[in-house]
Amino acid sequence: TSCDGKLLPPPNRSSQRILGRNFVADAVELALPSVVRIHVETSDAMDSGMGSGFCIDSKEISDEQSFNGEAIIITNAHVVLSPNEFQTQRRNQNNNSTSDESSMQQKRCVLVETQSGRRLLGQVAAVDVETDLAIVQIVNQETNDNFHERIRIPMAQLGKSESLRHGEFVVSVGAPLCLENSVTAGIVSNPRRFVPKSGSQLYFIQTDTAINTGNSGGPLVNLDGQVVGINTLKHPGAEGIGYAIPIDTARRILRQLLECGKVIHPKLGFNVQPTALTASKREEDLNNTLRSSSSDNYMANYDEDGSQLLTSSARVSSVNLQMMQQNNLLNVVSVEKNSAAYFAGLRPGDTVLELNDMPVYKSEQIQHAVAYNPDVILKLKIKRKGKERDVHETLVIEIKPTLM
Repeated sequence: TSCDGKLLPPPNRSSQRILGRNFVADAVELALPSVVRIHVETSDAMDSGMGSGFCIDSKEISDEQSFNGEAIIITNAHVVLSPNEFQTQRRNQNNNSTSDESSMQQKRCVLVETQSGRRLLGQVAAVDVETDLAIVQIVNQETNDNFHERIRIPMAQLGKSESLRHGEFVVSVGAPLCLENSVTAGIVSNPRRFVPKSGSQLYFIQTDTAINTGNSGGPLVNLDGQVVGINTLKHPGAEGIGYAIPIDTARRILRQLLECGKVIHPKLGFNVQPTALTASKREEDLNNTLRSSSSDNYMANYDEDGSQLLTSSARVSSVNLQMMQQNNLLNVVSVEKNSAAYFAGLRPGDTVLELNDMPVYKSEQIQHAVAYNPDVILKLKIKRKGKERDVHETLVIEIKPTLM
């Protein structure tokens, strides 16, 4: 029971497992054999690099019979592309332009070194720079057939990232600074972290496992040795802050890459920014809300980003919470002409209240709702200021994805 006499929820079943003294080593023993080191030679020798990856069965991400359980290697796009190529392709995607260089780079050969030290020839099969994911196929240099018919590399088992919790043990495996078969252990600092400077609409797993140059593309595994993330970023200027792409998200993206050779990036065609309210205005609005609610006494303050920190011995109804949270609204600042948002009726000056019947306070909530989902339909509840009074109306935006 808790200190106030209430029953606490039962612990997660996985947390009831008794861990041995070598629980990290046990996880590594399962995951390490599938991890590979990838060496890339580009046209510019100065841009040649090295990273990590891991081998999986294609059935883990696609049910199509044509692949027939083919062995493929998963890694980051920035591992198989030079920095210049990576940035160029990102600019092209943002500008909806295509380049012949993209198809050439997908045919690029790379050198793959297994955990046992064997070196094999790999070919970049598909790349998506926005999500920073790539697929490499291993070929036999003599027959040009897929190597797994004759040579077996252990394949990693994919886990589930959606069930990850704060503080859960995880292990990173890869080749940081060309040190192959390296292992670092830590915890999940945050299972759902948006990183604006990543240039991606993805939510990442934040972890304090050491991630350095060369770890990119390697697996982040749980204590069952299952891959729950793909190590991708290290926070610049900080120690103990790294980011991995959640494997559940990667599955959806890799399936499109494997089956179509490209990823569909839905485009809405409008930009929003948070409503800027002064501290005095927030306090005034909150006091008005509390004054119009029940006679219960509430205490409130705000943290640095303007969100409310509430403490109360009384019950706070969901209606009151929603009214108080309206201090954090999103204003539509621009709408691209002839875009999906434009034809749906969205206009600059509108204020977004809800997304799919849920309150929305951050732009990344909208971005993530459409990210890499070609069939999504957004329902936006907006507030539009009329000539005489505010008019509330609900808009349904049908997104017709464009290939970027």
